[in-house]
Amino acid sequence: MELGHDGRHRPTKAIENSETPRILSDVSLERSKHDVESEEGAADASWKLIWARRRPLREGGTVLGRLLSADGYDTAYGRVTEQAWTEFVRSKVLKLGARTDMSVYDVGCGAGAFIYDLYTSGFTVGGIDQSAVLINEARTYMPDGEFQVGDATEIDISQKFDIVLSCGAFLYFSTLEYAETVVNLMVAKARHAVALLDLPDRAFRDAELKERQAAFG
Repeated sequence: MELGHDGRHRPTKAIENSETPRILSDVSLERSKHDVESEEGAADASWKLIWARRRPLREGGTVLGRLLSADGYDTAYGRVTEQAWTEFVRSKVLKLGARTDMSVYDVGCGAGAFIYDLYTSGFTVGGIDQSAVLINEARTYMPDGEFQVGDATEIDISQKFDIVLSCGAFLYFSTLEYAETVVNLMVAKARHAVALLDLPDRAFRDAELKERQAAFG
């Protein structure tokens, strides 16, 4: 378990790449599958609209500060200092055995707040996100990165990266099957390791979605 950015404890999983991907375990639900999929589909559509409206800061502060703001870490729900964020990022990649001659790919990268410190340290970076606005920010501040606007299920596995990770993005995935598909693609794309960071607890999903929607406006 680890302490998430919102103060809640969440599991962190690092998956070593292998020929047989390890998949997220299933979760038993008391509600019907139809009810769950309907509610999750509505929540997924709502979040896509929220992130499409997100407008990054253009002036003031540091580059990392702007990227954190663009990625939603400047709200009452998820505010985090630049120092704490940098320490968080470095501790995670250290556990994965990362070296500066390695490449790191972020699924659901947003504006690239997680990988910016790695980029400035010499790592090759890349990522994918549905928001063209946020990907444009990533490309602006990390011009040598490999960034793609697209759904997480559209990951290009032909271009390999040493480490493929996702931080805080799985909360927005609509179904377990969707998450399994993404994990399979991440494992197929990675040469060294895969990491799923800041995983949500499904038992608190509805409450967390409401809190984040209220915080983001």
